[in-house]
Amino acid sequence: MSFVELSKDSDCDVRRSAAGNPNTPVDVLVELSKDSDCDVRSSAAGNPNTPVDVLCRTVER
Repeated sequence: MSFVELSKDSDCDVRRSAAGNPNTPVDVLVELSKDSDCDVRSSAAGNPNTPVDVLCRTVER
């Protein structure tokens, strides 16, 4: 399964795992940072590959 598919899974635990994975591509992290689940967004924010501008937008929410 690709990271794109994992990021769209109906199970928030799967999306949270993808968000925290250091191999997840930046474009997928950007989408996961907008997830409806706060734990998914938090995992994306904690990923070292998430761009700073995305982190700033996440904090502003």
